[in-house]
Amino acid sequence: MNKISSKISYVIITFFLGAIILSFALTGFTGFNSIGDSVGNVNGTPISINEYRNTLNAELKRFSQMFGGKDLSNQQIRQFRIKEGVINRLVQQKLIQNLAKDMKLDSGLDEIKAEIKNTPYFLTDKKFDVRKYKAVLAQNKYSPSKYEVLVQNDIATRKITELFETTSVSNGYVKDLLRFQKTEAKVNAVEFEKESMTKYVKVTSSEVNTFIADAKNKPILDSLFKSMGKEFNKEARVKGRHILLKTATGVTEADLLKKANKIRKKLTSRNFARIAGKETQDPSGKGKKGGDLGWFTKGRMVPEFEQEAFSMKAGQISKPVKTSFGYHIIYVEKSEKAVIKTFDQVKKKVAKRHLQKSNRKALNSFVDNLKSQITSALKSNKVSKLKSLKKKYGINFLQASTINQYDQKAGSISFPEEKLAKIFNDKETKLIEEDGPIKVSFLSVISFTSKEDIMKAVEKDIKESTIQASSVLTGQFQGDLIKFLQTDSKVVTYPKML
Repeated sequence: MNKISSKISYVIITFFLGAIILSFALTGFTGFNSIGDSVGNVNGTPISINEYRNTLNAELKRFSQMFGGKDLSNQQIRQFRIKEGVINRLVQQKLIQNLAKDMKLDSGLDEIKAEIKNTPYFLTDKKFDVRKYKAVLAQNKYSPSKYEVLVQNDIATRKITELFETTSVSNGYVKDLLRFQKTEAKVNAVEFEKESMTKYVKVTSSEVNTFIADAKNKPILDSLFKSMGKEFNKEARVKGRHILLKTATGVTEADLLKKANKIRKKLTSRNFARIAGKETQDPSGKGKKGGDLGWFTKGRMVPEFEQEAFSMKAGQISKPVKTSFGYHIIYVEKSEKAVIKTFDQVKKKVAKRHLQKSNRKALNSFVDNLKSQITSALKSNKVSKLKSLKKKYGINFLQASTINQYDQKAGSISFPEEKLAKIFNDKETKLIEEDGPIKVSFLSVISFTSKEDIMKAVEKDIKESTIQASSVLTGQFQGDLIKFLQTDSKVVTYPKML
């Protein structure tokens, strides 16, 4: 199959892979009975109900798989704007198909027949089976004549897509780009946020007590106490695992409960994870996950599950618990009670935090001193000193990281293009500093990639990079073309369909 267009257009691919196996009625979408035979048109070319229906069906099935196989509700369909997305996709297909016809790229009858006769879904013992062909079409409400029109449109679309694929970039351009990317430096990099250093500003006990004693400061302390609530107070939480047995068509609740009780009898704290990995029907907890739910607080789980989990002690395993999902067996590994601090319990911490944050002169002095220590350690390549500062103040230190002008990043630390250009253009510059209003970043060069290594890397990646660059250019061209076609087209859709 063609990599981009495919042997059959998106509509027909989803038609065979989705609609033949799963009846459209099962998706829960209805509303075609009283509408004509199209949902819109593009410059007079209709978008048929079958095209819309089968594309929507495939999209709903794709989303359903993302949600563990459950059908989407009408609210979810609206939330994800699935119907609008399907219409937009079909409009774009019609724009390309119309362009292909204008360029005389549509196919003749012989080409259409050859395409159909080579379609695997219509073959029996590797030979075209006309009865299978008609049966499959009839099952999906397509007449041969309507289906042949879709095949004709697909051939035309594929031909114009093949024109896009011929878009290429010059070998010289790709080599220049690769040289730019492969010109790298090995560096030590450091970064810290200025405001995060307020906690290291020194405040004496006497200053704290004096601030609290002054009644004028009570509103400040109250306001800060409220804003720091999450720091002092903690919700009750549970770390647990579970085994889920889902309700399913054809399985009675009694049978499901019987199976859950049978599994429960086998369970201990030691074997729970192993058995959960085999028995749970929760996809996110199968295998090595062992039904793991991690830590969770109240409000995260359905009420029945939550009520049971928060009533249990660490190490306990519940009886089967019924929820809307089925039956759960819950194992509580650890639990933590809620912690709520009063103002009197934390007022000294609150006052200290305020005094630290409000003393900007002391903060600036601390930051300047820290910058001086980092600069000195980078210049003398004292890695042990930088590691010590990282441990003491929580600065971000990346040792022997790689950087180039293309990415402008050493690990997670970014640098301005003009600063990096100075490093790469003037090899004598070994240290740069970026002192911004929020962060301070440093970079010290250890070594540069040699010209020989750069050229080896370029030659190694030239072929794949040329393909990638051509693909990107093709995608940009297709996107720009569709935008251009949309500005000069008359598109009509029927709101009742959405």
